[in-house]
This record gives sequence, C-alpha cells and structure tokens, in this order.
Amino acid sequence: MTAVYEVEDAPGRAPVVVVLTALPLEYAAVSAYLEDLRPCAHRAGTLFELGTVPGTAWRVALAEIGTGAQGAAVITERAAALFRPRAVLFVGVAGGLREDIAVGDVVVATKVHAYQGGRESDEGFQARPSGYLAPHHLEQRVRRLHRTGSWVGLLPAAARKRPPRVHLEPIAAGDVVLRSVSSALARRLRGSYNDAVAVETEGAGVVHAAHLNHALSALIVRGISDRVDGGERTADAADARPMASRQAAARHAAALAVALVRELALEPAPDALPGGLSDDLAGGLSDPYGDPAGHRPGDRLGYAGRTPSALATAGGGDSGVENGNGGGAGTEGGSRPRVLLGGESYVLHEETREEHHSADGSLIERQSLALRGEGPRACYVWLRQVTAVRDTLGARDARQALAQERDVLPALGERVPGLPRLDRYVPGRAPVLTVVWPRQEVTGHPCETLAAAFDADGRPLDPWRRFRLFTGLAALCDTLAGLHELGFSHRRLGPAGIVVLGGGPTATRFALRDLGLACRVPAAGDTAAGESADVHRLAVVCARLVTGRPAPGTSSPLPHSLPHALPRVLRRALAADPAERPHIRTLQAALRRAAHEDLG
Repeated sequence: MTAVYEVEDAPGRAPVVVVLTALPLEYAAVSAYLEDLRPCAHRAGTLFELGTVPGTAWRVALAEIGTGAQGAAVITERAAALFRPRAVLFVGVAGGLREDIAVGDVVVATKVHAYQGGRESDEGFQARPSGYLAPHHLEQRVRRLHRTGSWVGLLPAAARKRPPRVHLEPIAAGDVVLRSVSSALARRLRGSYNDAVAVETEGAGVVHAAHLNHALSALIVRGISDRVDGGERTADAADARPMASRQAAARHAAALAVALVRELALEPAPDALPGGLSDDLAGGLSDPYGDPAGHRPGDRLGYAGRTPSALATAGGGDSGVENGNGGGAGTEGGSRPRVLLGGESYVLHEETREEHHSADGSLIERQSLALRGEGPRACYVWLRQVTAVRDTLGARDARQALAQERDVLPALGERVPGLPRLDRYVPGRAPVLTVVWPRQEVTGHPCETLAAAFDADGRPLDPWRRFRLFTGLAALCDTLAGLHELGFSHRRLGPAGIVVLGGGPTATRFALRDLGLACRVPAAGDTAAGESADVHRLAVVCARLVTGRPAPGTSSPLPHSLPHALPRVLRRALAADPAERPHIRTLQAALRRAAHEDLG
C-alpha cells in the first residue's frame, strides 16, 4: 500500500528536490539517474516516487503529471506542502523558436513568459503578460555546470562525444498549443516575446505556484525535441515528432537537472561556519586556509607546512583524524594515522600517502591506501580527498570530478573489465571517495602496484617478469578500450596507478587503481587529452619497465632483446604528435605478440 505522509526538511533529514515531468519518456529519463525509488502519495492521490541521487544524501521526489499549466500549478502546490522542498524543477521537452537552438540542446529558462495574459478589444489583442525570473542561485549553478562542462559526464556515451549546448534564455509558456509558424499565436510570440527561444505548456503554472509558496525556488529545464520554424511543426508535447529526438532531448534535460541537484547537494549549508558565513565565503577571507581558528590544515593534523599528511577532516562533524595507537586489523595497527569518515575508521598506509597542491594554492589533493574497519569485515580501499582551500573554478572542477567518478563508476564497472569497485563517498567541502582495493588470494594482503612489483630495483626485467608485464598490459588495453568506447580517457596512467591482480602461468591480470582524469574536462588546447594520451602513457610505462630507465624518445634505440613486433609500435606510441600514435588495439596486439615470442 502506498504511504501517505508529510516529508519535512527537518534537522537530520535529507533535503528534497521535487522534479516534475509531463510525459512518460521524461519521467523515465530522470528516474534512470535515481536510486532506491519508493512510492509516496499526497492525500489527494498525486503519486510521487522518492529516490536519491547516487553518492549524495539528497532525495528527489519525482512525478509524472501530464500536460498543461493548470495541472502543473496544482501539483507544484501539493509537492510544496508534502515535501517542503529546497527547489522544484520541471524537466522535459519543448519546441525551439530560433534557428540557432538545435534539436537536442537544453534550454534553462532565465525567464518564463506566461503569454496568454491579455486584453481583447476593437483594436485587437493587447498583451498583458506575466513574467517570472529564474532564482538567481539556481541560475548561477547552471551557468557553472555549463561553463565547466562537468555535467557532460552524466550524458549517455554517444552524446558525450558531441555534447548538446546549454542555453540560458527566456521561454514562452501557455496552454495554447502552437502548430503553425503563421498563426496568430506565432505572430504574437514573435512580436511580443521575441526573446523567447522555446515554447512549452507547463512552465508558467509551475513558476507561478512556486512564487506563491514563500518564493519557493523553481526552474524549468527543457530539451529541444523539434523546432517551430521553417515548416517544422509543433511545440506540443503530445505531437507526433520523431521518438528518437524526443527521447534524446529528454535524456539531455534530465542529465543537466540531476547534475544541478548533485551540485546543490555537494555545497555546504549557508550556516556551516560560525557567524553565519558560508563555507565558500570563509575560504576567501584573511585566513587563506579558511579555518576560523587560524590554523593551517597541517597544524590540525599534527604536521607543519606542506609535507605529506594524513587526510584532512572531511565529511562533517563526525570526521577527523586520530593517532591510531590502538591498532587496527591484521598488521595495520601501531602508529599509523587513522581517519574518521562518517563514523568509520580508516588506517592509512604511510608509504602510499601522497599530497599535491595546485599552482595557485586553492586546491589540495590527497590519496592513500587505507584499511577500513576491523576484524573479518575489514576492507582495503584506495582513499582520495579533494580539499578546496579557496573557492576557485579549478577547485570546484576537482570536487565535481570526484563526485562524477562516484556517479559513473558503478555503471562503467558493469561494462568495462579492470575497473575498481565503488566503496563509498563522503560529501562536503573536502569530499572523499573510496574504492575497493583488491587483496591477494593467499595472504590476504593488498595487491601490489606495478611500481612495487616490477620497478623495485630499476633494472631491466628478466624474461619471465617481462612476459608477465606484456600479458598484463595487453589485458589492461581491454580496460582502456572499453573506457574509450564510452567516451572516457584515463590520462594519468603510471606504474603506481596500475594494480597487479595476479594470474597463472600463461597470463597476468592488471587493473586500474582509479579513473585518473577521466571525469575532468580537459583544458582547451590540451594535446595530452583523449584516447591517444592513454596510448602514450601506457607505452611510457612499458618502455620504462623493460629498459630500466626513463622512456626513450621515438628516435632512441630500444633494447635489441625485445621481441621484434614491439619496438616499432612502441616508438609510434611514444610520438610527441598524438596523430602519429597507434590505436590502443594496435598496441594491444603488439604486446600480445611480444608475450608469445617471449614465452616461446
């Protein structure tokens, strides 16, 4: 039986964002991004499904309400009373009114023109429109998502290669369905609402109802499924436009809307710091590290300056660091530092801890192998943290990329071999992502990295270890090729980022430690980005290990002892010009041939 209850945004209860859709395809596009959906009904019978955005504590109340502004207004009022949401989003498809707005693009309404208001007299119709501006804080966050391109990671793989554009522009909304570019309505829109780039039927009802509910924030997000120009018919959601374009437009709008919810969920509450200052503002005050007590992050963790440290406090009030003298599971006790995240204890491996600072000092990235929990439930994880020292675009991009990796890992892991398995994500200004680190089957110890297993002495590999290297890297090419086919590239491959899983006498298996830079948008003109970057970095790893010295250039000699199939392909892969590098499958084939020659 469907539950009937009120959901309040009370202390300790996760905030809610209401997402309304008109059509089944729009509903399906949004629900595909949500987890743990369960029914919830208003007393008047309106049915919602309440779910969560993966990796966040925020909930989304999703409903399919049919077409029309009047019904949209009524359901918005019911949703406001039932959930007391942080925001209401209407997500769906619309008809484009301008030639520069392509089918598949997403329009976020900066203003909603309720175009039906007016006065009819002997002189004709005189428009008396109502207009509603988008909430500034939501508009700003959409602009950031658009500027950074961070939302693109939520798109389907085919759309990520040529992502749709996002337009923040006014739209026109009303219950009169537009079916002709020469009708009186079309002329009125061109004459009185010529800044509108799209037309739809529900937005005016949503924003008007939100306006009457204590200025509840409401935003209209529409994918363009067709254009009402040059003979293209219809802006009616129920019209017979090609199903493929409607589904694509709905998916694009849903991806941007979910990215917006996640963006809101990742930001600290405005009262997160004493004195009513937001976390973002405090980070830009006189203390460059944003700590109200005036301490540097290292001081709080028992170290000074910018030396490698235990991870900083993350994830809210139940997170912190202790000395760890009480000991952990197995051999992980002693004086290793412990990190407390969300009530769980992590013992850090000192030898794997790294800390990197951005050039402008606004960002600190830390990572370490860690043991989570104790006893039989203990689990090794790879733990990464991004700390925004100051609120800069680069710091925001890094935090967003960590959240995106949290979102895409489960889906990628089902389709691509050799990827880590998501463990957990702790949001906050210093978010933390952990993935499961594999154990050795016999000893139960964490598996070694390629750096530890093959590069310990800095000498060229013997034939047996070289065979294991070739077969392992060849198998890893399947992982990279799978990422490439889905629109991702790792771009940070190195011996320390490749985990040796083991294997039998005929092959060795490698896996990736994490997704590297796959979820970060490459800088404009970055020639080290894309699939060819992975080919180059894998060749660097291979050449470095087989020669025992830094990777040679394309004209430098490789050892004569290498199987004859490999040097030519390696030199191409090491080329400075990405256009000269081979496909990942070509490098894979050369590695497999080299392994068979060594084995023979």
